[in-house]
Amino acid sequence: MMGPTEIRFLAFRLPFAALALALVVELAAWGVSGVGLQRHPLDRTVAALSSGMVAGDTVLLGDSVTQDVAGMFRLADPGRVANLTTNKASGPLGSVLLLRRYLEQAPSVRRVVVAATPEFFTYMPDGETARVYLSSVFTREDERPVLSAAGLPMESDDWKPAILDFEARVFDRLSALVLAQPLPAGDREPDPALPVEDRGGNAVKEDAIKTRMVADMPIDPGASIAIESLCTLAKERNIALDVVWAPVPDSVYRFWLSAGTLRDLRDRIADLGGGACGQVRFHDMNNARRYPDFAFRDSDHLRRPGWTNVYALALKDFLAE
Repeated sequence: MMGPTEIRFLAFRLPFAALALALVVELAAWGVSGVGLQRHPLDRTVAALSSGMVAGDTVLLGDSVTQDVAGMFRLADPGRVANLTTNKASGPLGSVLLLRRYLEQAPSVRRVVVAATPEFFTYMPDGETARVYLSSVFTREDERPVLSAAGLPMESDDWKPAILDFEARVFDRLSALVLAQPLPAGDREPDPALPVEDRGGNAVKEDAIKTRMVADMPIDPGASIAIESLCTLAKERNIALDVVWAPVPDSVYRFWLSAGTLRDLRDRIADLGGGACGQVRFHDMNNARRYPDFAFRDSDHLRRPGWTNVYALALKDFLAE
């Protein structure tokens, strides 16, 4: 049986303490509500766009294979190429939404280059990945229909106490204040004389590469919608649209060639949008130079700095065309 002290604690002190804590968290959430998120590179790219730190009449989109290079090497003269590369987690839909935001402040764009692994064009995130990399990033009213059309659940507009949404409303934004980082400058000049890494070292294991050897790459319906949107936007704005297959391990590339995988994927993309994607110009970084399996540190990413430098040289030449 509880005594008077226990009753007072449960009836008054505990509810008052909980209410006081909720109020403190609510005030903290209000204080950091205007702080931009910095959870991943996509957040930082959005922040750079908002502050006008991205410029160029050519836009470079792509996944982390290209982002890895664009964040390290100078691929063009300052103000010529706007680096909006992201990662696979946001898929082509994230690239389209970034491009839409950029075109609002740079209507003179004349060329868009999407340099990415073939798998990037087929991918659509779901679940928590979609929330972290799409619906919690692109929250404007004009972006919600795009996300909805791709089948993504929307962030709820219903208010709830900040203490019940502490991570998103307080922790992530406080972390952004403490751990804020600028986008990598990409100020290293690609060097034709830089040697490449040989076998051994941190080269990827053969088994990891084999996971990419799939003969068929169907495009997720949400990714199809994103690519169609990209093609339509380019057509309406009279923007040249280039798709570039980024470097892949040579054994994977040879498998895809023999299976017709890249040809089929190219044809699927070209058929999207009622013909709007027929204007896409396709290019393949693996044609001019093959990238041996040992050029990769994992199944997707090139080893640094030698092999990333090789890709940087090729991409710089391509962007200068």
